Amino acid sequence: MKLRKILPCIVFLFVFFFSFCEKVTAKEVNVYMFYGKTCPHCEEAYEYLNGIKDEYDLNIIRYEVWNDSENKEIMNDIASYLDVNPTGVPFTIIDNTPIFGYSKGVTDDTFLYHIRLASKENFVDNVGIKLGIVKGVLSEDKNNNDGSSANLYSLSLPFSFNVDLKNVNLYFSTIILGLLNGFNTCTLWMLLFLVCLLANIKDKKKMLWLCLIFVFSLSIAYLFTILSSVNYLSIVNYFPLVRIIFSVTAITFAAIKLNSFVGEPSRSDKKVENKLISSIKNNDKFLFTLSVLGIVILGILSVVINVYHDSSILTLFNNLLSLNTISGIRRAMYLIVYVIFFMLANVIILSILFFIYKKISNKLNKYINLISGPLLFIIGILLLLKPEWLMFGF
Repeated sequence: MKLRKILPCIVFLFVFFFSFCEKVTAKEVNVYMFYGKTCPHCEEAYEYLNGIKDEYDLNIIRYEVWNDSENKEIMNDIASYLDVNPTGVPFTIIDNTPIFGYSKGVTDDTFLYHIRLASKENFVDNVGIKLGIVKGVLSEDKNNNDGSSANLYSLSLPFSFNVDLKNVNLYFSTIILGLLNGFNTCTLWMLLFLVCLLANIKDKKKMLWLCLIFVFSLSIAYLFTILSSVNYLSIVNYFPLVRIIFSVTAITFAAIKLNSFVGEPSRSDKKVENKLISSIKNNDKFLFTLSVLGIVILGILSVVINVYHDSSILTLFNNLLSLNTISGIRRAMYLIVYVIFFMLANVIILSILFFIYKKISNKLNKYINLISGPLLFIIGILLLLKPEWLMFGF
């Protein structure tokens, strides 16, 4: 009987959630692909891009270079312009960024990352201008994806509002950008994922502490990432693996929670579900340490997701630091302030979610698995199939 009650709820949640999902991009994105006629990897790359062409409003422009000397000359000219050496095909350019080769399931996320950046309203397609496909004037910095010095310091807000931070106090800009990077849909669903994951813990204070440990781990790992000046693209390449880890975790716990609600869980399910709870309840230091370690690992892995979806704000902040010739210890201090306000935004979102959770759990405690289970399931499925939908179109 209970299963019949659950299924309509799950269907309703899916319909309700998907009804708010919109197209991700804001404008047409040009994709330049240099390929070989009989190259299997080139064909795979084209099939993937062609498959998402309508969804992301792509304009795929292809140049066959193995049999066409003129196209090969164009490829070499563009490669020279971008200061790279194309050793093979496919050689794809999105967001003025060269992408070499293709590996199914890996390069896909790299494509999506740069499609998202190229869809920004202030993006200038320098490669398209160089090829004569797009009208405009080349920027002096050929590697500048924004295409103009003004856009380097411009913050794009909803409803087509742009704020030029070039002449704004740097301390104020640091605070604003840190908060904006923290107040985003990526943070919202990650913290929602965590609250749903820990929803069965009866001791709400300990549950809150575990959530705060997650936020602290995420913030510290994020600080070390930006202090080390690591290449963002190298971080992005780990996104498929991290996405799978979060997805499997979410779906596994969703299944356990729904099974617990439908009927008496099996011994194995009950053991898995209550492992974290019992470690806290019984004050078992060893198991509690493992629980904290798991939360810390999730926090560190979340940095990859955050960089994948919100690197444009961090790039803008780095541009402002360069404009003001901030380096060395002073740069580190600004980055610390940036991350402190990033963490503050996370704590505010967590506090709101936790307040809602307390209100729901106090009144509907026996239905907490019915609520948190489907939410975890939706997050897990979307991470596997449509991770960009978790950003609600932003």
